[in-house]
Amino acid sequence: MQSLTAFRKSLLSEMPDNPLGIVASPVRGYVWPTFRCSIGCAHCNFSSLPRLERGQRETIDPVQIADWLAEAKARTLILCGGGEPLDEPEFCERAIRRAGEHSLNVGIYTSGVSLSRPQAVEDYVETWRAALGSSHAWFALRLSIDTFHAERIGIAHLAEWITVVRRLAPDWRLSLRGLSLDGDMSVSELAGELGADLVPQGKRSVRLNLKDGTGITVERTGFVLDGRASLEQLARRGLRIPAAQGESLASWTRLVGRTRRIGRPLSRRLPVAKTRVDLEIHSDSAVHVLESQAFDLRLSSRSHTWREMTDLYYRDPLIHAVVIAGLALVAQCLREAIESGVADRGTVPFSIEQIRDPALLDRVTAMVVMALETVVPYPSEVSARAAAFLCA
Repeated sequence: MQSLTAFRKSLLSEMPDNPLGIVASPVRGYVWPTFRCSIGCAHCNFSSLPRLERGQRETIDPVQIADWLAEAKARTLILCGGGEPLDEPEFCERAIRRAGEHSLNVGIYTSGVSLSRPQAVEDYVETWRAALGSSHAWFALRLSIDTFHAERIGIAHLAEWITVVRRLAPDWRLSLRGLSLDGDMSVSELAGELGADLVPQGKRSVRLNLKDGTGITVERTGFVLDGRASLEQLARRGLRIPAAQGESLASWTRLVGRTRRIGRPLSRRLPVAKTRVDLEIHSDSAVHVLESQAFDLRLSSRSHTWREMTDLYYRDPLIHAVVIAGLALVAQCLREAIESGVADRGTVPFSIEQIRDPALLDRVTAMVVMALETVVPYPSEVSARAAAFLCA
């Protein structure tokens, strides 16, 4: 972890341990087996590459992290990314085995393909079933489907996954994750491949009704404008943000200019609240509250328990902001900073993780304190310090 700035260190030292009363135990731990991805989709908001970037280290141990989550009293371990989990099959098997021993629920979010270490679908399913053993916890498999993945790996493998899982692991929770984009025909093409019917389910999902009478939910998530993703990429492929969402983006695209990196304004509200906290655990062992922490406040699972982390994390006003208002409050603070010239137009407004400038991080922290001082029981010393910082 990089050192806290002097301002944030002093502010957090004057903060009560948990002024919002956030729940002690996390629900889910989203674990990245690797930063790397052999697929390399054009829209990747993580900008994942087939190789590690300079400065990246992968130190996470699957057994240790499953033990760590169990000690934290988490309920579920999700293998995801970031990178592609199937690029690290041994990690996945060992993590599933250990999670099963702790009776943790297990999930894998994947494209369904590894180009660097390909295996047959039957091999994955049989290996994971054996690793789970006699655990009574549930196992969930979520497969990605969208135009960008289809460009790289097609959709035939998804039909194969569905067929094999139905045959070998009918008790698994199987779902698909698509994108909420007009013009994306990948789900319709898969339905044709399977001979299935598509039935709408609300605004954000559809259901694939299969010939055998069973169904699979396809969640359509908001497009993330970060990393390699851009509106220009969509236009080149004949894709569009739905009209209602596009209207809400207009003022933000004008704000950030040519970079067009806005972050997650179209995503659902993050699962971070007083009564629920989900964690993200990267392959360098760094742990943070999902989408809610800056670069300077991430401790390692190799050296700290979750209880030790909460003693510091739950003091952070940025987490308080997400709990109360999602990313919207932080985005508004960053908008004001960009408009006043304090932050450059390359700043990603709907993202805490992308705040890389320590001076800007200090300013946003102080702005959040002032915005929340009537909602959160901050000590008078904290509010006074934040006000003095903004007036300096």
